[in-house]
Amino acid sequence: ARYRMEIGAYQDISKNAHWSVSSSKPGFGIQKIRDNDLQTFWQSDGPQPHFINIQFPKKTTVALIRLYVDFAKDDSYTPSDISFNYGCTYHDLTEVDHLVMEKPSGWIEAEMKIDEEHIRSNLFQVAIQANHLTGRDSHIRQIEVYGPLSSNRSYFDLPLDTGEDLSLSTIR
Repeated sequence: ARYRMEIGAYQDISKNAHWSVSSSKPGFGIQKIRDNDLQTFWQSDGPQPHFINIQFPKKTTVALIRLYVDFAKDDSYTPSDISFNYGCTYHDLTEVDHLVMEKPSGWIEAEMKIDEEHIRSNLFQVAIQANHLTGRDSHIRQIEVYGPLSSNRSYFDLPLDTGEDLSLSTIR
């Protein structure tokens, strides 16, 4: 597991996605892991594995997925084995990272990279394979998805350095 990765080079793109889960207990749905409150949580309901699906309307470059978990508060509900997958559909998902953790607490981060390149896809999935103490249901307190900072500069934003550049910058 990787903790406290530098996220300054990334931007939060979570709001651009459609979120769904494989199951949830009443009152502990997907909205709980997107409410910016570390005291609330999504709770799965049913047999493992449990899935959090993150779908973008078009192919999107994802650099990092962060989960907030807290073993001290959640005990056997805390995930111990999580895989991170991507694909175009649910039928072609490929594992990109797999974390096996011992009593995690705080932000758990998985880089979405293959051969040093960030992954560009429209479907990402977090799959909880097992919990601590053989727990059945899982708690995830928060989740965030980050993409690289985009350089949305056009040629109109480029600096004008020379006198000739400045003379050409005016429309007559």
